[in-house]
Amino acid sequence: MKEQKSMEDKSVSPVTNTPRYQAPINGPYEYTAPVPRKPFTSSTGELVMALCSFPLAYFYIRYYIPAIFRISPMIFQRDILLWNGGLYFWGMVIFPLLFLVWTEAFCQVEHCEKAPKEHLFWAGCLVVIALSQKLWFGTVMQGWDTLILHFVAAYWVIVRTGCLADRRTGPMFLLDALNAMVLQPFGQFFLRLRVVCNAIGKLAKNKENNRHIGIALLSILLILPLLMFVAIQLGQADPTFAAILDDLYFELAVFLGKLFLKIEFWFSLPVGAYLYGLVGGSLRAKGEPSLRKVTDGIRSNADKARFAPSYALMVSVVAFCLLYLVFFGVQVGYLTGRLHRDMSTAEFARSGFWQLCRVVMLNFMLMLAVCRLGKTTVEKSRLLKAQMLSLDVCNLLFAIVAIAKMVEYVKLYGLTPLRVLASWFMLVLVCFVVLAAVVVFKPIPAARIGILLAATLFTLLCICNPDKGLIRVNLWLYEKGITQELDTHMLRSCGAKEDIENYRRLLYQSGWLVGRTEREVQNELGKGDFYRNHSIYWQVGKDDSKPAMLIVTFDGLPSQENSKVIKAEIIKGMQSPNEQLALVGLSHGGCVQLR
Repeated sequence: MKEQKSMEDKSVSPVTNTPRYQAPINGPYEYTAPVPRKPFTSSTGELVMALCSFPLAYFYIRYYIPAIFRISPMIFQRDILLWNGGLYFWGMVIFPLLFLVWTEAFCQVEHCEKAPKEHLFWAGCLVVIALSQKLWFGTVMQGWDTLILHFVAAYWVIVRTGCLADRRTGPMFLLDALNAMVLQPFGQFFLRLRVVCNAIGKLAKNKENNRHIGIALLSILLILPLLMFVAIQLGQADPTFAAILDDLYFELAVFLGKLFLKIEFWFSLPVGAYLYGLVGGSLRAKGEPSLRKVTDGIRSNADKARFAPSYALMVSVVAFCLLYLVFFGVQVGYLTGRLHRDMSTAEFARSGFWQLCRVVMLNFMLMLAVCRLGKTTVEKSRLLKAQMLSLDVCNLLFAIVAIAKMVEYVKLYGLTPLRVLASWFMLVLVCFVVLAAVVVFKPIPAARIGILLAATLFTLLCICNPDKGLIRVNLWLYEKGITQELDTHMLRSCGAKEDIENYRRLLYQSGWLVGRTEREVQNELGKGDFYRNHSIYWQVGKDDSKPAMLIVTFDGLPSQENSKVIKAEIIKGMQSPNEQLALVGLSHGGCVQLR
Protein backbone atom coordinates (compact mmCIF):
# COMPACT_ATOMS: atom_id res chain seq x y z
CA MET A 1 0.00 0.00 0.00
CA LYS A 2 2.84 2.40 0.85
CA GLU A 3 4.55 1.67 -2.46
CA GLN A 4 1.32 2.23 -4.38
CA LYS A 5 0.69 5.50 -2.54
CA SER A 6 4.19 6.81 -3.24
CA MET A 7 3.75 5.99 -6.93
CA GLU A 8 0.48 7.91 -6.99
CA ASP A 9 2.13 10.94 -5.34
CA LYS A 10 4.97 11.00 -7.86
CA SER A 11 3.20 10.16 -11.09
CA VAL A 12 -0.49 11.16 -11.11
CA SER A 13 -2.73 13.84 -9.71
CA PRO A 14 -5.45 12.57 -7.34
CA VAL A 15 -7.93 15.11 -8.72
CA THR A 16 -7.65 14.69 -12.47
CA ASN A 17 -5.93 11.29 -12.64
CA THR A 18 -3.33 12.76 -15.01
CA PRO A 19 0.45 13.03 -14.68
CA ARG A 20 1.54 16.07 -12.62
CA TYR A 21 3.88 17.39 -15.26
CA GLN A 22 1.10 17.56 -17.85
CA ALA A 23 -1.74 20.08 -18.16
CA PRO A 24 -4.97 18.67 -16.65
CA ILE A 25 -7.50 17.65 -19.27
CA ASN A 26 -10.68 18.48 -17.39
CA GLY A 27 -9.17 20.46 -14.54
CA PRO A 28 -9.77 24.04 -13.45
CA TYR A 29 -6.95 25.42 -15.68
CA GLU A 30 -7.34 26.06 -19.40
CA TYR A 31 -4.67 25.04 -21.88
CA THR A 32 -3.13 28.04 -23.65
CA ALA A 33 -1.75 27.34 -27.10
CA PRO A 34 1.54 29.03 -28.04
CA VAL A 35 1.12 32.24 -29.99
CA PRO A 36 2.26 31.65 -33.59
CA ARG A 37 5.00 33.88 -34.91
CA LYS A 38 3.99 36.60 -37.29
CA PRO A 39 5.38 36.12 -40.79
CA PHE A 40 8.30 38.38 -41.65
CA THR A 41 7.28 41.33 -43.77
CA SER A 42 9.18 44.36 -45.01
CA SER A 43 8.16 47.69 -46.47
CA THR A 44 9.25 49.29 -49.73
CA GLY A 45 11.22 51.88 -47.75
CA GLU A 46 13.23 49.15 -46.02
CA LEU A 47 14.03 47.62 -49.39
CA VAL A 48 15.20 50.95 -50.83
CA MET A 49 17.40 51.63 -47.80
CA ALA A 50 18.78 48.09 -48.00
CA LEU A 51 19.81 48.67 -51.61
CA CYS A 52 21.36 52.03 -50.64
CA SER A 53 23.43 50.35 -47.94
CA PHE A 54 25.47 48.46 -50.58
CA PRO A 55 27.16 51.53 -52.12
CA LEU A 56 27.44 53.14 -48.67
CA ALA A 57 29.40 50.17 -47.32
CA TYR A 58 31.50 50.03 -50.49
CA PHE A 59 32.35 53.73 -50.04
CA TYR A 60 33.48 52.96 -46.48
CA ILE A 61 35.85 50.21 -47.59
CA ARG A 62 37.02 51.91 -50.79
CA TYR A 63 37.50 55.49 -49.63
CA TYR A 64 37.15 55.90 -45.86
CA ILE A 65 39.55 53.15 -44.74
CA PRO A 66 42.39 54.20 -47.13
CA ALA A 67 41.99 57.83 -46.03
CA ILE A 68 42.19 56.91 -42.34
CA PHE A 69 45.30 54.76 -42.82
CA ARG A 70 46.89 57.27 -45.22
CA ILE A 71 47.26 54.83 -48.12
CA SER A 72 48.86 56.57 -51.10
CA PRO A 73 46.29 58.09 -53.47
CA MET A 74 48.44 57.08 -56.46
CA ILE A 75 46.71 53.69 -56.50
CA PHE A 76 43.43 55.48 -57.28
CA GLN A 77 44.55 57.34 -60.40
CA ARG A 78 41.81 55.81 -62.58
CA ASP A 79 39.10 56.37 -59.98
CA ILE A 80 36.67 59.01 -61.23
CA LEU A 81 35.42 59.86 -57.71
CA LEU A 82 38.91 60.64 -56.43
CA TRP A 83 39.96 62.49 -59.58
CA ASN A 84 43.64 61.57 -59.34
CA GLY A 85 43.69 61.91 -55.54
CA GLY A 86 42.07 65.35 -55.39
CA LEU A 87 39.25 64.21 -53.07
CA TYR A 88 41.31 61.46 -51.50
CA PHE A 89 41.59 62.59 -47.89
CA TRP A 90 38.04 63.99 -47.90
CA GLY A 91 36.78 60.40 -47.73
CA MET A 92 37.04 60.51 -43.93
CA VAL A 93 34.61 63.46 -43.88
CA ILE A 94 32.29 62.42 -46.72
CA PHE A 95 31.45 58.98 -45.30
CA PRO A 96 30.21 60.24 -41.90
CA LEU A 97 28.05 62.79 -43.71
CA LEU A 98 26.66 60.11 -46.03
CA PHE A 99 25.96 57.89 -43.03
CA LEU A 100 24.07 60.70 -41.29
CA VAL A 101 22.00 61.41 -44.42
CA TRP A 102 21.25 57.71 -45.04
CA THR A 103 20.19 57.12 -41.43
CA GLU A 104 18.02 60.24 -41.33
CA ALA A 105 16.37 59.24 -44.63
CA PHE A 106 15.74 55.76 -43.22
CA CYS A 107 14.09 57.31 -40.15
CA GLN A 108 11.88 59.53 -42.29
CA VAL A 109 10.85 56.61 -44.49
CA GLU A 110 9.90 54.55 -41.43
CA HIS A 111 8.07 57.55 -39.89
CA CYS A 112 10.46 57.86 -36.96
CA GLU A 113 10.33 61.63 -36.96
CA LYS A 114 10.33 62.34 -33.22
CA ALA A 115 13.70 62.05 -31.56
CA PRO A 116 15.35 63.48 -28.43
CA LYS A 117 17.08 66.79 -29.03
CA GLU A 118 20.17 65.09 -27.67
CA HIS A 119 20.75 63.43 -31.05
CA LEU A 120 21.79 66.81 -32.49
CA PHE A 121 24.61 66.96 -29.93
CA TRP A 122 25.99 63.55 -30.89
CA ALA A 123 25.63 64.31 -34.61
CA GLY A 124 27.61 67.52 -34.07
CA CYS A 125 30.35 65.62 -32.22
CA LEU A 126 30.50 63.14 -35.11
CA VAL A 127 30.91 65.84 -37.76
CA VAL A 128 33.49 67.83 -35.75
CA ILE A 129 35.67 64.78 -35.03
CA ALA A 130 35.54 63.73 -38.70
CA LEU A 131 36.45 67.25 -39.82
CA SER A 132 39.36 67.41 -37.37
CA GLN A 133 40.78 64.21 -38.86
CA LYS A 134 40.83 65.83 -42.28
CA LEU A 135 42.24 69.16 -41.09
CA TRP A 136 45.12 67.85 -38.97
CA PHE A 137 45.49 64.11 -38.79
CA GLY A 138 48.42 63.59 -36.41
CA THR A 139 49.90 61.29 -33.84
CA VAL A 140 48.61 62.82 -30.60
CA MET A 141 45.24 61.08 -30.76
CA GLN A 142 46.92 57.70 -31.51
CA GLY A 143 43.81 56.37 -33.26
CA TRP A 144 41.46 57.16 -30.39
CA ASP A 145 39.67 59.76 -32.49
CA THR A 146 38.84 57.12 -35.13
CA LEU A 147 37.65 54.66 -32.48
CA ILE A 148 35.50 57.26 -30.71
CA LEU A 149 34.11 58.44 -34.07
CA HIS A 150 32.81 54.94 -34.83
CA PHE A 151 31.31 54.68 -31.36
CA VAL A 152 29.64 58.11 -31.59
CA ALA A 153 28.14 57.17 -34.97
CA ALA A 154 26.61 53.96 -33.54
CA TYR A 155 25.46 55.69 -30.36
CA TRP A 156 23.87 58.49 -32.38
CA VAL A 157 21.74 55.90 -34.21
CA ILE A 158 20.47 54.54 -30.88
CA VAL A 159 19.62 58.06 -29.71
CA ARG A 160 18.02 59.07 -33.02
CA THR A 161 15.77 56.01 -33.18
CA GLY A 162 14.72 56.36 -29.52
CA CYS A 163 16.23 53.05 -28.41
CA LEU A 164 18.11 54.23 -25.31
CA ALA A 165 17.56 51.89 -22.39
CA ASP A 166 16.70 54.80 -20.06
CA ARG A 167 15.16 56.99 -22.81
CA ARG A 168 18.12 59.37 -22.57
CA THR A 169 21.84 59.27 -21.82
CA GLY A 170 22.41 58.51 -18.17
CA PRO A 171 23.40 55.75 -15.73
CA MET A 172 22.66 53.04 -18.33
CA PHE A 173 25.26 54.47 -20.72
CA LEU A 174 27.42 51.33 -20.72
CA LEU A 175 24.36 49.20 -21.49
CA ASP A 176 23.43 51.53 -24.36
CA ALA A 177 27.01 51.40 -25.66
CA LEU A 178 26.93 47.59 -25.65
CA ASN A 179 23.59 47.68 -27.45
CA ALA A 180 24.83 50.13 -30.09
CA MET A 181 28.12 48.41 -30.88
CA VAL A 182 27.31 44.71 -30.42
CA LEU A 183 23.78 43.61 -29.56
CA GLN A 184 21.75 45.56 -32.13
CA PRO A 185 23.95 45.27 -35.25
CA PHE A 186 24.96 41.64 -34.74
CA GLY A 187 21.53 40.63 -33.48
CA GLN A 188 20.01 41.91 -36.76
CA PHE A 189 23.02 41.07 -38.92
CA PHE A 190 20.94 39.19 -41.52
CA LEU A 191 18.08 41.69 -41.56
CA ARG A 192 19.15 43.16 -44.91
CA LEU A 193 19.27 39.72 -46.51
CA ARG A 194 15.80 38.93 -45.14
CA VAL A 195 14.41 42.21 -46.48
CA VAL A 196 15.82 41.58 -49.96
CA CYS A 197 14.63 37.96 -50.01
CA ASN A 198 11.19 39.03 -48.82
CA ALA A 199 10.95 41.54 -51.66
CA ILE A 200 11.97 38.90 -54.21
CA GLY A 201 9.36 36.53 -52.74
CA LYS A 202 6.66 39.18 -53.12
CA LEU A 203 7.56 39.67 -56.77
CA ALA A 204 7.50 35.94 -57.40
CA LYS A 205 3.99 35.62 -55.91
CA ASN A 206 2.55 38.46 -58.00
CA LYS A 207 1.70 37.07 -61.44
CA GLU A 208 1.06 40.52 -62.89
CA ASN A 209 4.52 41.69 -61.86
CA ASN A 210 6.06 38.53 -63.27
CA ARG A 211 4.38 39.18 -66.61
CA HIS A 212 5.65 42.79 -66.73
CA ILE A 213 9.19 41.75 -65.75
CA GLY A 214 9.20 39.01 -68.38
CA ILE A 215 8.06 41.42 -71.10
CA ALA A 216 10.74 43.95 -70.04
CA LEU A 217 13.53 41.34 -70.13
CA LEU A 218 12.33 40.03 -73.50
CA SER A 219 12.29 43.58 -74.88
CA ILE A 220 15.86 44.15 -73.71
CA LEU A 221 17.02 40.88 -75.29
CA LEU A 222 15.37 41.83 -78.61
CA ILE A 223 16.57 45.44 -78.67
CA LEU A 224 20.16 44.85 -77.49
CA PRO A 225 21.41 43.10 -80.69
CA LEU A 226 19.79 45.77 -82.86
CA LEU A 227 21.29 48.52 -80.67
CA MET A 228 24.78 46.99 -80.97
CA PHE A 229 24.40 46.67 -84.78
CA VAL A 230 23.47 50.36 -85.10
CA ALA A 231 26.38 51.37 -82.84
CA ILE A 232 28.82 49.40 -85.04
CA GLN A 233 27.49 51.03 -88.19
CA LEU A 234 27.83 54.51 -86.68
CA GLY A 235 31.33 53.68 -85.50
CA GLN A 236 32.36 52.70 -89.03
CA ALA A 237 30.95 55.98 -90.29
CA ASP A 238 32.88 58.16 -87.80
CA PRO A 239 36.30 57.17 -86.33
CA THR A 240 35.89 59.50 -83.32
CA PHE A 241 32.57 57.90 -82.41
CA ALA A 242 34.20 54.47 -82.80
CA ALA A 243 36.96 55.47 -80.36
CA ILE A 244 34.36 56.63 -77.81
CA LEU A 245 32.52 53.31 -78.14
CA ASP A 246 35.76 51.36 -77.66
CA ASP A 247 36.56 53.28 -74.48
CA LEU A 248 33.00 52.78 -73.22
CA TYR A 249 33.07 49.03 -73.90
CA PHE A 250 36.47 48.75 -72.22
CA GLU A 251 35.51 50.70 -69.12
CA LEU A 252 32.22 48.80 -68.75
CA ALA A 253 33.95 45.43 -69.10
CA VAL A 254 36.70 46.41 -66.67
CA PHE A 255 34.17 47.71 -64.12
CA LEU A 256 31.94 44.63 -64.22
CA GLY A 257 34.93 42.30 -64.26
CA LYS A 258 36.79 43.96 -61.40
CA LEU A 259 33.75 44.65 -59.23
CA PHE A 260 33.33 41.01 -58.28
CA LEU A 261 37.07 40.36 -58.15
CA LYS A 262 37.91 43.29 -55.86
CA ILE A 263 38.43 42.46 -52.23
CA GLU A 264 36.75 45.76 -51.32
CA PHE A 265 33.44 44.50 -52.70
CA TRP A 266 33.45 41.35 -50.58
CA PHE A 267 34.55 43.21 -47.44
CA SER A 268 31.75 45.74 -47.97
CA LEU A 269 29.08 43.03 -47.67
CA PRO A 270 29.52 42.36 -43.91
CA VAL A 271 30.03 46.09 -43.30
CA GLY A 272 26.72 46.86 -45.03
CA ALA A 273 24.97 44.10 -43.10
CA TYR A 274 26.34 45.57 -39.85
CA LEU A 275 25.18 49.10 -40.70
CA TYR A 276 21.73 47.97 -41.84
CA GLY A 277 21.33 45.74 -38.79
CA LEU A 278 22.16 48.71 -36.55
CA VAL A 279 19.77 51.20 -38.15
CA GLY A 280 17.06 48.87 -39.42
CA GLY A 281 16.99 46.81 -36.23
CA SER A 282 16.73 49.96 -34.10
CA LEU A 283 13.83 51.24 -36.20
CA ARG A 284 12.02 47.90 -35.99
CA ALA A 285 12.18 48.13 -32.18
CA LYS A 286 9.67 51.03 -32.49
CA GLY A 287 11.25 52.93 -29.62
CA GLU A 288 10.81 49.99 -27.20
CA PRO A 289 14.12 48.08 -27.13
CA SER A 290 14.43 44.87 -25.15
CA LEU A 291 17.01 46.49 -22.87
CA ARG A 292 14.38 48.97 -21.66
CA LYS A 293 12.64 46.12 -19.86
CA VAL A 294 15.92 45.38 -18.10
CA THR A 295 16.24 49.02 -17.08
CA ASP A 296 12.65 49.21 -15.84
CA GLY A 297 13.19 46.02 -13.87
CA ILE A 298 16.33 47.42 -12.24
CA ARG A 299 14.52 50.60 -11.24
CA SER A 300 11.45 48.80 -9.90
CA ASN A 301 13.61 46.46 -7.79
CA ALA A 302 16.04 49.15 -6.60
CA ASP A 303 14.54 49.29 -3.11
CA LYS A 304 14.77 45.51 -2.75
CA ALA A 305 18.55 45.72 -3.35
CA ARG A 306 19.04 47.79 -0.17
CA PHE A 307 20.25 45.05 2.14
CA ALA A 308 23.48 46.42 3.66
CA PRO A 309 23.27 47.82 7.21
CA SER A 310 24.16 51.50 7.45
CA TYR A 311 26.73 51.02 10.21
CA ALA A 312 28.66 48.48 8.11
CA LEU A 313 28.92 50.94 5.22
CA MET A 314 29.95 53.74 7.58
CA VAL A 315 32.75 51.62 9.07
CA SER A 316 34.00 50.77 5.59
CA VAL A 317 34.08 54.40 4.49
CA VAL A 318 35.88 55.48 7.69
CA ALA A 319 38.51 52.76 7.20
CA PHE A 320 39.19 53.89 3.64
CA CYS A 321 39.39 57.56 4.65
CA LEU A 322 41.91 56.82 7.44
CA LEU A 323 44.08 54.88 5.02
CA TYR A 324 43.94 57.75 2.55
CA LEU A 325 44.89 60.30 5.21
CA VAL A 326 48.11 58.38 5.94
CA PHE A 327 48.92 58.31 2.23
CA PHE A 328 48.30 62.04 1.83
CA GLY A 329 50.53 62.77 4.81
CA VAL A 330 53.39 60.92 3.15
CA GLN A 331 52.83 62.79 -0.13
CA VAL A 332 52.84 66.17 1.64
CA GLY A 333 56.09 65.20 3.33
CA TYR A 334 57.64 64.47 -0.09
CA LEU A 335 56.44 67.71 -1.61
CA THR A 336 57.60 69.89 1.31
CA GLY A 337 60.94 68.11 1.61
CA ARG A 338 60.37 66.92 5.19
CA LEU A 339 60.57 63.28 4.07
CA HIS A 340 63.48 61.97 2.03
CA ARG A 341 62.54 60.12 -1.15
CA ASP A 342 64.46 56.95 -1.91
CA MET A 343 63.86 57.65 -5.60
CA SER A 344 64.81 60.27 -8.14
CA THR A 345 62.48 63.05 -9.21
CA ALA A 346 61.83 61.19 -12.48
CA GLU A 347 60.90 57.99 -10.65
CA PHE A 348 58.64 59.93 -8.28
CA ALA A 349 56.87 61.61 -11.19
CA ARG A 350 56.52 58.40 -13.15
CA SER A 351 55.39 56.09 -10.35
CA GLY A 352 51.82 55.64 -9.29
CA PHE A 353 49.92 57.81 -11.79
CA TRP A 354 47.60 55.16 -13.17
CA GLN A 355 47.39 53.47 -9.75
CA LEU A 356 45.96 56.67 -8.31
CA CYS A 357 43.43 56.82 -11.14
CA ARG A 358 42.34 53.26 -10.34
CA VAL A 359 41.89 54.19 -6.67
CA VAL A 360 39.66 57.10 -7.71
CA MET A 361 37.54 54.79 -9.84
CA LEU A 362 37.30 52.35 -6.91
CA ASN A 363 36.12 55.18 -4.67
CA PHE A 364 33.38 56.02 -7.16
CA MET A 365 32.21 52.40 -6.99
CA LEU A 366 32.27 52.55 -3.19
CA MET A 367 30.17 55.73 -3.19
CA LEU A 368 27.70 54.11 -5.58
CA ALA A 369 27.44 51.05 -3.33
CA VAL A 370 26.74 53.21 -0.29
CA CYS A 371 24.03 55.13 -2.16
CA ARG A 372 22.30 52.09 -3.72
CA LEU A 373 22.84 49.20 -1.29
CA GLY A 374 22.47 50.83 2.11
CA LYS A 375 19.20 50.41 4.02
CA THR A 376 19.38 54.09 4.94
CA THR A 377 19.48 56.53 2.07
CA VAL A 378 22.09 59.28 1.95
CA GLU A 379 19.40 61.97 1.84
CA LYS A 380 18.07 60.90 5.26
CA SER A 381 21.42 60.62 7.08
CA ARG A 382 23.69 63.60 7.71
CA LEU A 383 26.47 61.28 8.82
CA LEU A 384 26.37 59.42 5.50
CA LYS A 385 26.41 62.74 3.68
CA ALA A 386 29.51 63.80 5.59
CA GLN A 387 31.23 60.50 4.83
CA MET A 388 30.34 60.71 1.15
CA LEU A 389 31.73 64.23 1.04
CA SER A 390 34.91 63.09 2.82
CA LEU A 391 35.39 60.28 0.33
CA ASP A 392 34.86 62.69 -2.55
CA VAL A 393 37.41 65.10 -1.07
CA CYS A 394 39.87 62.19 -0.98
CA ASN A 395 39.11 61.62 -4.65
CA LEU A 396 39.89 65.26 -5.35
CA LEU A 397 43.19 65.02 -3.45
CA PHE A 398 44.11 61.87 -5.37
CA ALA A 399 43.43 63.72 -8.61
CA ILE A 400 45.59 66.64 -7.44
CA VAL A 401 48.47 64.29 -6.57
CA ALA A 402 48.18 62.58 -9.96
CA ILE A 403 48.17 65.96 -11.72
CA ALA A 404 51.24 67.02 -9.69
CA LYS A 405 53.06 63.87 -10.80
CA MET A 406 52.10 64.57 -14.41
CA VAL A 407 53.36 68.17 -14.18
CA GLU A 408 56.69 66.99 -12.73
CA TYR A 409 57.05 64.43 -15.51
CA VAL A 410 56.28 67.00 -18.21
CA LYS A 411 58.87 69.36 -16.71
CA LEU A 412 61.51 66.65 -16.96
CA TYR A 413 60.76 65.07 -20.32
CA GLY A 414 58.27 67.33 -22.08
CA LEU A 415 54.84 66.62 -23.45
CA THR A 416 54.07 63.43 -25.41
CA PRO A 417 50.88 62.17 -27.10
CA LEU A 418 50.20 59.75 -24.25
CA ARG A 419 50.59 62.54 -21.68
CA VAL A 420 48.15 64.72 -23.62
CA LEU A 421 45.51 61.97 -23.48
CA ALA A 422 46.30 61.34 -19.80
CA SER A 423 45.79 65.04 -19.10
CA TRP A 424 42.39 64.92 -20.81
CA PHE A 425 41.47 61.89 -18.71
CA MET A 426 42.48 63.69 -15.52
CA LEU A 427 40.36 66.70 -16.47
CA VAL A 428 37.34 64.44 -17.03
CA LEU A 429 38.03 62.72 -13.72
CA VAL A 430 38.07 66.05 -11.89
CA CYS A 431 34.73 66.95 -13.51
CA PHE A 432 33.18 63.73 -12.23
CA VAL A 433 34.60 64.38 -8.75
CA VAL A 434 32.95 67.82 -8.67
CA LEU A 435 29.64 66.37 -9.91
CA ALA A 436 29.78 63.69 -7.20
CA ALA A 437 30.20 66.40 -4.56
CA VAL A 438 27.18 68.28 -5.91
CA VAL A 439 25.05 65.11 -5.89
CA VAL A 440 25.60 64.75 -2.13
CA PHE A 441 23.68 68.00 -1.51
CA LYS A 442 21.40 68.27 -4.54
CA PRO A 443 19.96 65.53 -6.76
CA ILE A 444 21.13 66.19 -10.32
CA PRO A 445 21.61 63.88 -13.35
CA ALA A 446 25.35 63.65 -12.65
CA ALA A 447 25.98 60.66 -14.95
CA ARG A 448 24.29 62.37 -17.88
CA ILE A 449 26.11 65.67 -17.32
CA GLY A 450 29.45 63.91 -16.91
CA ILE A 451 29.09 61.84 -20.09
CA LEU A 452 28.06 64.83 -22.20
CA LEU A 453 30.88 66.89 -20.69
CA ALA A 454 33.44 64.16 -21.43
CA ALA A 455 32.23 63.96 -25.05
CA THR A 456 32.47 67.75 -25.37
CA LEU A 457 36.00 67.86 -23.97
CA PHE A 458 37.15 65.07 -26.31
CA THR A 459 35.62 66.85 -29.32
CA LEU A 460 37.37 70.08 -28.34
CA LEU A 461 40.65 68.20 -27.96
CA CYS A 462 40.28 66.85 -31.50
CA ILE A 463 39.39 70.17 -33.13
CA CYS A 464 42.00 72.35 -31.36
CA ASN A 465 44.91 70.76 -33.29
CA PRO A 466 46.67 68.98 -30.39
CA ASP A 467 49.76 68.20 -32.52
CA LYS A 468 50.54 71.86 -33.05
CA GLY A 469 49.95 72.61 -29.39
CA LEU A 470 52.29 69.79 -28.36
CA ILE A 471 55.05 71.17 -30.61
CA ARG A 472 54.72 74.71 -29.26
CA VAL A 473 54.61 73.60 -25.61
CA ASN A 474 57.72 71.43 -25.92
CA LEU A 475 59.69 74.17 -27.70
CA TRP A 476 58.59 76.69 -25.05
CA LEU A 477 59.65 74.36 -22.23
CA TYR A 478 63.06 73.89 -23.86
CA GLU A 479 63.45 77.62 -24.52
CA LYS A 480 62.73 78.46 -20.85
CA GLY A 481 65.18 75.82 -19.66
CA ILE A 482 62.48 73.74 -17.94
CA THR A 483 63.32 70.63 -19.98
CA GLN A 484 66.93 69.78 -20.77
CA GLU A 485 66.30 67.67 -23.88
CA LEU A 486 64.10 68.21 -26.92
CA ASP A 487 62.71 65.14 -28.65
CA THR A 488 62.84 66.37 -32.24
CA HIS A 489 61.86 62.97 -33.62
CA MET A 490 58.53 63.23 -31.79
CA LEU A 491 58.07 66.79 -33.08
CA ARG A 492 58.57 65.58 -36.65
CA SER A 493 56.08 62.74 -36.12
CA CYS A 494 53.54 65.35 -34.96
CA GLY A 495 53.86 67.20 -38.28
CA ALA A 496 56.32 69.92 -37.32
CA LYS A 497 57.80 69.93 -40.83
CA GLU A 498 54.46 70.61 -42.51
CA ASP A 499 55.04 74.30 -41.75
CA ILE A 500 58.80 74.11 -42.19
CA GLU A 501 59.52 77.85 -42.18
CA ASN A 502 57.68 78.39 -38.92
CA TYR A 503 59.36 75.28 -37.45
CA ARG A 504 62.79 76.73 -38.32
CA ARG A 505 61.92 79.96 -36.57
CA LEU A 506 60.65 78.13 -33.47
CA LEU A 507 63.82 76.02 -33.25
CA TYR A 508 65.92 79.16 -33.56
CA GLN A 509 63.95 80.92 -30.81
CA SER A 510 64.25 77.93 -28.49
CA GLY A 511 68.06 77.96 -28.78
CA TRP A 512 68.22 74.34 -29.89
CA LEU A 513 70.50 75.00 -32.90
CA VAL A 514 73.64 76.02 -30.98
CA GLY A 515 76.01 73.08 -30.45
CA ARG A 516 74.41 70.83 -33.08
CA THR A 517 76.17 69.16 -35.99
CA GLU A 518 75.33 69.80 -39.64
CA ARG A 519 73.52 66.46 -39.94
CA GLU A 520 71.35 67.18 -36.90
CA VAL A 521 70.54 70.68 -38.17
CA GLN A 522 69.66 69.58 -41.69
CA ASN A 523 67.53 66.69 -40.38
CA GLU A 524 65.33 69.30 -38.70
CA LEU A 525 65.61 72.38 -40.94
CA GLY A 526 65.83 70.60 -44.28
CA LYS A 527 68.34 71.20 -47.02
CA GLY A 528 69.73 74.75 -46.94
CA ASP A 529 68.77 77.25 -49.64
CA PHE A 530 72.40 78.27 -50.15
CA TYR A 531 75.68 78.49 -48.20
CA ARG A 532 78.97 80.32 -48.02
CA ASN A 533 82.09 79.10 -46.23
CA HIS A 534 81.04 78.26 -42.66
CA SER A 535 77.39 79.31 -42.91
CA ILE A 536 74.15 77.83 -44.25
CA TYR A 537 71.03 79.91 -45.05
CA TRP A 538 67.36 78.97 -44.74
CA GLN A 539 64.20 80.93 -45.47
CA VAL A 540 61.99 81.46 -42.41
CA GLY A 541 59.02 83.31 -43.87
CA LYS A 542 58.33 86.91 -42.93
CA ASP A 543 59.28 88.99 -39.91
CA ASP A 544 57.27 92.20 -39.39
CA SER A 545 55.78 91.72 -42.88
CA LYS A 546 59.31 91.51 -44.34
CA PRO A 547 60.98 88.37 -45.74
CA ALA A 548 63.55 86.90 -43.35
CA MET A 549 66.34 84.36 -43.52
CA LEU A 550 68.01 82.15 -40.89
CA ILE A 551 71.83 82.06 -40.96
CA VAL A 552 73.54 79.22 -39.10
CA THR A 553 77.33 79.49 -38.66
CA PHE A 554 79.57 76.50 -37.86
CA ASP A 555 83.02 76.42 -36.22
CA GLY A 556 84.36 74.72 -39.34
CA LEU A 557 83.19 73.79 -42.78
CA PRO A 558 79.70 72.31 -42.57
CA SER A 559 80.86 69.25 -44.47
CA GLN A 560 83.38 68.43 -41.74
CA GLU A 561 82.24 65.68 -39.44
CA ASN A 562 82.95 67.38 -36.10
CA SER A 563 81.86 70.92 -36.97
CA LYS A 564 79.14 72.33 -34.73
CA VAL A 565 76.91 75.38 -34.71
CA ILE A 566 78.41 78.35 -32.86
CA LYS A 567 75.94 81.03 -33.95
CA ALA A 568 72.43 81.40 -35.36
CA GLU A 569 70.69 84.61 -36.37
CA ILE A 570 67.77 85.87 -38.47
CA ILE A 571 68.22 88.76 -40.92
CA LYS A 572 65.34 90.71 -42.45
CA GLY A 573 64.51 92.72 -45.55
CA MET A 574 65.29 90.24 -48.36
CA GLN A 575 62.77 90.81 -51.16
CA SER A 576 63.55 88.12 -53.74
CA PRO A 577 66.00 85.22 -54.23
CA ASN A 578 68.33 87.41 -56.36
CA GLU A 579 68.23 90.24 -53.84
CA GLN A 580 68.82 87.70 -51.07
CA LEU A 581 71.98 86.50 -52.80
CA ALA A 582 73.18 90.04 -53.38
CA LEU A 583 72.47 91.16 -49.82
CA VAL A 584 74.12 88.14 -48.24
CA GLY A 585 77.09 88.41 -50.59
CA LEU A 586 77.62 92.13 -49.86
CA SER A 587 77.18 91.83 -46.11
CA HIS A 588 79.38 88.78 -45.69
CA GLY A 589 81.83 89.26 -48.54
CA GLY A 590 82.51 87.01 -51.50
CA CYS A 591 80.24 84.98 -53.71
CA VAL A 592 77.38 82.90 -52.39
CA GLN A 593 77.04 79.39 -53.84
CA LEU A 594 73.64 77.78 -54.33
CA ARG A 595 73.25 74.30 -52.86
